[in-house]
Amino acid sequence: MKKAFSVLFFALILAFYGCENHDAEFEAIIRLADSRTHVDALKPFLRSDSREVQQRAVFALGQMRDTLAVDLILPFLDSPSPELRVETVFALGQLGTAKAEAHISHNYGRETDLEVKRAMLEALGKIGGSLALQTLIPALQDPIPILRGEAALALGRMAYRKVDLPPLTDALAPLADDPPAEVRWRAVYALMRIADSSSFSILLKKTQDSDERVRMQAARGLGAIGNSDAVAALAKLATRDPDWRVRVNATAALGRLRFTAPHLMIAAADSNEHVRLTGLDALGRQLELGKKAGFLADLNPIVEFAGAILADSSKTWRERGAAASVLAHALAEEGIPTLMAHLEGATPALRARLISALGLTKNRRIITTLQQQYAKGPSLVKVAVLEALRPFPANRAGAVYLQALQEQDAVLTALACDYFAGKKRVAAKYRKAMRAAFKSLPRPVDTEAAAMIFSAFAKLQMRETIPLLQKELSVPDRAYAERAARALKKLTGESWLGKIPRQTDAAFEFTYEDIRKAYRARAHIEMDAGEIIIEFFPGEAPLTVLNFIRLAEKSFFDGLSFHRVVPNFVIQGGDPRGDSWGSPGYAIRSEFNRQLYISGKVGMASAGPDTEGCQFFITHSEQPHLDGKYTIFGRVIKGLDVVNAVQAGDIMRRVWISY
Repeated sequence: MKKAFSVLFFALILAFYGCENHDAEFEAIIRLADSRTHVDALKPFLRSDSREVQQRAVFALGQMRDTLAVDLILPFLDSPSPELRVETVFALGQLGTAKAEAHISHNYGRETDLEVKRAMLEALGKIGGSLALQTLIPALQDPIPILRGEAALALGRMAYRKVDLPPLTDALAPLADDPPAEVRWRAVYALMRIADSSSFSILLKKTQDSDERVRMQAARGLGAIGNSDAVAALAKLATRDPDWRVRVNATAALGRLRFTAPHLMIAAADSNEHVRLTGLDALGRQLELGKKAGFLADLNPIVEFAGAILADSSKTWRERGAAASVLAHALAEEGIPTLMAHLEGATPALRARLISALGLTKNRRIITTLQQQYAKGPSLVKVAVLEALRPFPANRAGAVYLQALQEQDAVLTALACDYFAGKKRVAAKYRKAMRAAFKSLPRPVDTEAAAMIFSAFAKLQMRETIPLLQKELSVPDRAYAERAARALKKLTGESWLGKIPRQTDAAFEFTYEDIRKAYRARAHIEMDAGEIIIEFFPGEAPLTVLNFIRLAEKSFFDGLSFHRVVPNFVIQGGDPRGDSWGSPGYAIRSEFNRQLYISGKVGMASAGPDTEGCQFFITHSEQPHLDGKYTIFGRVIKGLDVVNAVQAGDIMRRVWISY
């Protein structure tokens, strides 16, 4: 029986990749894509007699995101193979040129394959403008439900991209009542993203839809429109909906409307911590908006409510930290003594939140205390201090940032350089320290931190850093070297892109057999609340999968936390620093693919293309705006309830791989 299963398993793999004798070609394509070499290097594979090889080459060109590839892959729009046409459309959607948009729009009317047409609509939503609307708007009336829904979702993607759209409420309204829920939630998502007041009554009605995804998007849309007539419906969702994700969205929406503090305090007492935290965050946001717009709720009940939570040691540090922010918004300078009193004996996580709350007051009384906190804090606290001190002038806060420059820490150096870049009038006396700090950093420097430092050099016109930046051009990582080249362009007025490496060195070695083996692999994340099991996608993201597996097999993730949790969005973990800035000491390339961010998908966090490392996230619900922008490399096949229970700071006790 086991032998029969094994034969069937490998038969399925070979069906996906083609005959086994293409392994060498597939491996070569993956290596070329990983190196980010010139697109011409993939021409021989595009000319292959094998459809599978051509398909893999087109897919790789899309992942490389070099617009020079557009002309190479356009001919495959006319391929007799629908599978190859799908990959071509996806690649063109990733490359995002006007030429790609024109060809996809032109071919849509004569395309016969359903999956290709769906991919075309998705691509147009990602890259399209006015030309794409000529395809998307008629597609809203397509007799095939998935195409209607995909057209609606594409319009939502365009709205997210801030494309100027014509009035679409009347066109989308019928789809909001479409029988298939898959169409309805996409239509309501589009209405939410467009956020036109003409859709208010539709969104209000959709708060009673039977599908939780529709209710989630309807709540968000009502919050975005900002009509206070939605308060009753949103309050009902926020306190009574059976799905915590709907309650989160409704609570967040209430925070954008006037005089809803009583409802938010009810949400902040919900049985689900995600909802409680959202209620507290929404209270703070409403107070902030109220001050700016000239309306304020009665502060006394809010202060009493938040103060009780902050003082209650039985509450989680997350709730106490969120309550601290509410107090800072409500009391400003008057709240400083209370916030400072709780710093003593607080855990690093709570200290960081209290420091952030103190920063909201923007009062100079906090500076001395924050200087003291910086001196004795771990990186999580130091980062919070540097962020909290940003509004203050250099003659008051500069000493702390100068100290950060002396710590030989890339993240602290980057934050300090970024601060001084915004203080041009007084930054001159810190230039030498900034340059020296970067020179002394251990190599390799994380790309995100380096980009901030290089940008600061350019903003301050630190021409003395030109020789230093020229050296960074030779780092064999194109994403890194490009940041140095951009800074040099601003300093010299000349282009330096021709000086950067023609390709990126591989982060690690592999064989195609390693990728084949990854199809059998599963990741097990042991949490106090239970186990999360992840199935990988080595076909779509082979090197991302291998990177995760190898880190796990080295016990890299053991004991690390899910340091960032955004309710009804993602849980994010894998940061060895614990302050959201950590990396494994190298970067891997992005492997964007056709997988979609629905509930339980596992993606890589990044600071831009080709900067991924070890931080990953798992989605709570559909997140279309992430599709094609963050590498998806797996999905949760067991333990979604555990994912939903995870809160910021929860520890991954052990992460291991089974085969």
